[in-house]
Amino acid sequence: MADLSDVRGTAPDAELRLRAILAGVLDPLVALDEQGIVLEASESVRSVFGWEPSEWIGCKLDRFLQAGRSEVLRKDGTPVACELFLARVDVPGGSGPLFVGSFRDVTARNDAQRREAQMLKALGAIGESASVLVHEIKNPITGIQLAVRAVADQLGEDSREILNGFEQSLQRLERTMRRTLSFAKPLQPRLRPLDGARLLDRVARRARTELSSPAVRLELECAEDLPRLEVDEALLEEALWNLVQNSFEALAAAGRVILAARRTEDRALELSVEDDGPGIPGYVLPNLFKPFTTTKEQGTGIGLALCRKIAEAHGGEIRADRSVLGGARFTIRLRPNP
Repeated sequence: MADLSDVRGTAPDAELRLRAILAGVLDPLVALDEQGIVLEASESVRSVFGWEPSEWIGCKLDRFLQAGRSEVLRKDGTPVACELFLARVDVPGGSGPLFVGSFRDVTARNDAQRREAQMLKALGAIGESASVLVHEIKNPITGIQLAVRAVADQLGEDSREILNGFEQSLQRLERTMRRTLSFAKPLQPRLRPLDGARLLDRVARRARTELSSPAVRLELECAEDLPRLEVDEALLEEALWNLVQNSFEALAAAGRVILAARRTEDRALELSVEDDGPGIPGYVLPNLFKPFTTTKEQGTGIGLALCRKIAEAHGGEIRADRSVLGGARFTIRLRPNP
């Protein structure tokens, strides 16, 4: 059986270094022999699990694990959800290998994922009746917009400006309703071969039509060697449109936006939108793609959550980072179809 003297050596300073490491690590750390018996345990075993490190030494690690589950039992009997990472250490001249195990408490992460899953499930239930809700709300809104336009034509300039503002509020309400319901209902991508140039061109034409920002320059970059993928172009267009719209709103007066499609070294597809605006505040990043997270005064927090939902519906992912232009960069990454 190997023991830690094989690693420590006989020098006092080596012993002190090892003790300092075991005392300083935040996540519980153990050293095991081939039979799973604990040879050493870090001081953090006490702070995280409530056990004295000496109470683990000489015992099989299985004693402290919840059978069949990735949980460690605290000394008071309550379970802690953990990830256990094991690494083998072959000691030169030792009688056998050592195994170093590190525990990571994932209770908070699991709770957050559970809450998000419950919220998405509830939104999915709402989405089952989305088409009925859209019909019931959209038709009256359209009728009101037509009536407002008709009345505005009969009034003076001041009154017309007030009614135009009212019409814009109705349009914003309709967009918010449509986006929220798009996020709520389950996605069922209709896969067709991707035409990257056509996809980017449709998003660009929509931006030039609906976003009145003449000082913002929208540039397209589409590589010729894009991977052959089957995607739902309508869904990807909606995701890219949301990202482009966010960039335009971030730039406000003037700036530069690049909408691009490229092939990665591992044959994946990257669709990106980046700008030279103010970028993303650091405190927002951890929750950026969660529903109802927004920094805008009139934002709903649905757009980026919908983008993530669309990316994941294609088996892909979306990430945000800083652009080389100085602003924000959003990238949707899609792997080749199996």
